[in-house]
Amino acid sequence: MAISKKQAKQIAELINSCVCWTTAVRDELAKPDFDNKKVRQYMGYHDRDGAELNAILGTVAIQCYNHQEVL
Repeated sequence: MAISKKQAKQIAELINSCVCWTTAVRDELAKPDFDNKKVRQYMGYHDRDGAELNAILGTVAIQCYNHQEVL
């Protein structure tokens, strides 16, 4: 299965986004006075982009924080 440059760019952007949101969650949780609202917001952004990537790929490439996410 060949993918177009546009699809490759979209996939790369979603992977990058998921990595960034994972880092943001980890960094916020590492703070002694972390903001739970921020953590949940960042997790939501991660799951949104992860679910989109999983749908494009047709498989679970990104494990979402909310395990209720489906393809």
